[in-house]
Amino acid sequence: MTMSSILRKFRRVASLRRTLFILISISVLLVVHFHYKLFNESNSLSQYKSVQPYAQLSRQCPSIIKSSEKLKRNVLLLSIDRSRCDKIRNFIETVKYEFIQVSKFDENSLFDHDFPQFASVIFCSFQDHNEISTYQSFYAALQSYQSKHSIGKIIIANQTDERLYSIPHVTTSYTEEIGEASFLIHDSSLLRITKAHKEHFALSFHKGNFQIDVEDGVSHEKVTQLTISDQWRTGVVHVCQQKTEPETIIFGMGTELFVNQMLLLDSIYYTSKGILQKPLEKNIQIDIDDIFVGDPGTRIGVSDVDAMIEFTDKWKEQIPGFNFVVGFSGKFINRGNETEDAGDSYILEKKDHFRWFGHMFSHMKAIMFEDDESLCKYMSDNKKFGVKNQLPFETGYAVAPHHAGVYPVHEPLYHCWREVWGVKITSTEEYPHLYPATKRRGFLHQGWDSHI
Repeated sequence: MTMSSILRKFRRVASLRRTLFILISISVLLVVHFHYKLFNESNSLSQYKSVQPYAQLSRQCPSIIKSSEKLKRNVLLLSIDRSRCDKIRNFIETVKYEFIQVSKFDENSLFDHDFPQFASVIFCSFQDHNEISTYQSFYAALQSYQSKHSIGKIIIANQTDERLYSIPHVTTSYTEEIGEASFLIHDSSLLRITKAHKEHFALSFHKGNFQIDVEDGVSHEKVTQLTISDQWRTGVVHVCQQKTEPETIIFGMGTELFVNQMLLLDSIYYTSKGILQKPLEKNIQIDIDDIFVGDPGTRIGVSDVDAMIEFTDKWKEQIPGFNFVVGFSGKFINRGNETEDAGDSYILEKKDHFRWFGHMFSHMKAIMFEDDESLCKYMSDNKKFGVKNQLPFETGYAVAPHHAGVYPVHEPLYHCWREVWGVKITSTEEYPHLYPATKRRGFLHQGWDSHI
């Protein structure tokens, strides 16, 4: 899943208490994870003084030459056991790539009426590549297809995997749980979205990693490296095209690691010769709904507000103009304990650090209002609160409590949003269905734009 859609899931709540608990969790987790793990690289380095710096490596494989072939824009997923592809398939669906999953190895599955069906190949585990390579007829047809169309392949380790022994000149060995490690991204020819880091930074690993070794004399690139027992080990390797093998990108760890998700997108782009790609320009918005809502003991305090502001300032170094977009319900202000009431006052004092939208005056679902008049009045009460406190509104955007009324469509909600707030864009998790999350989509309704 892209980052924007993942964070938006936090808006769906089952109760007011759970809502504020999630809100506080968002503030703490985001700040701690990103601030200390990704942005504070200099602090991370001081934890690993015993690790010798690793010099940046130069590119060894050729840069991408974009293909002009008319291949179908599909990813081919190969696995003996379909369940091994679950996490990879979910990610492919999240980024909206089409895919074909094959578990029966007939060479005819590679073609659709003599028209090539795919532009990139992913083996869902080391074991899958080891076993599928023994299906000689299928594997020979696959290699012929890849050679003819200049398509590479990607092999991704599974945490219950065996070592990879079916790629010439490549060996692997497994290391159990790593914990905290220094991490380095080299300047590789496959990088497009992911950026190389000249200095290593700290990441936490909750699972193990396959160390990947390539024999001397075989052209390859070490894409990522990490420290294991104070030694640098290769996590992702790019083996340049060989006489008998297409270019191969091998992941020693799955796609649970966010950096590996970005590298997988880059790998799909590279192995498909640019046929499969996502635009480099991305928009990100993080909503924090239900401000002022919640029982005493579950609400935000001054320290939470400061944490959000600190996080915002850090992100602005990377994303100019970034702000949290805050949904407020004005009826419940100052309904917490003393610490939380101070937090309510403080966030109003620091209002210009955020963008604001009217959630609903008392967090009621829009579908509880049967007609336009009563719903519009209720929205107006919340807007009066915002105007009184001089909140900088996020014009043209709002989120409904529980997403109720967005889909299935409740017409009074759309009417009152337009009349009271001038809203033209909203979001929902419900279209076409809540689950599976990877299949959610946005939709248009009478000129409205609803995003996931």
